Amino acid sequence: MPLIALVAAPLLATRHLQLMVPAVVVLGGTHLAVLGTKQNSIRRPAPWAPVLSGAALVLVGLLSWSYISQPEGCIRIDPGQFEFPVRAVDTLKRSGVEGRAVVPFNWGEYVIWHLGPRVQVSIDGRRETVYAPEVLAANLDLEAGRGEWNRLFEFEAPDLVLLPASSAGASRMRAEADWVVVYEDSLAVVFVPEGSDLALVADSDLPVDGAGMCFPG
Repeated sequence: MPLIALVAAPLLATRHLQLMVPAVVVLGGTHLAVLGTKQNSIRRPAPWAPVLSGAALVLVGLLSWSYISQPEGCIRIDPGQFEFPVRAVDTLKRSGVEGRAVVPFNWGEYVIWHLGPRVQVSIDGRRETVYAPEVLAANLDLEAGRGEWNRLFEFEAPDLVLLPASSAGASRMRAEADWVVVYEDSLAVVFVPEGSDLALVADSDLPVDGAGMCFPG
């Protein structure tokens, strides 16, 4: 099972390929050696063993080629698997924004990469190691627009809120008189408190979702 999991991991995230290749060599070689020992002891080769070994080698080859054929240091952004608010974040960066930002869990690290340390995010992939469980729950509730959806603002007042434009949380924010939309595209929307002096320069020509760009962009 560990070997199967390591082989499948790069299908979910390209970064796992670096671990998968040596793991297949070490663990796979061990399993094949054991299999060969068993075959020799009973003098009857398993008919599925060559097929399984061949399929594993083909998969390793395809994943390796996919990785090395990309430009150096480039992990292609595929909106079909995951979308990043590339144009929205680029607009914020051009505007020199600073302060505290409420962001969705899945976008936290992308925002940190491009806007940190001037912008501090409300949540990111470090969750359990950095954020309290109630903070994580409040972030998820805000994006989903459920329950006490805006209780996150009780922890600390944000200078801006970045949400998926189609999220229930964004719909709730639009109905709040205390918040104003200063940027919106087909993927993301940015809210600031009423009276904020943040002015966004919306002249970015980057793809809204970063399609075809390299991560982190």
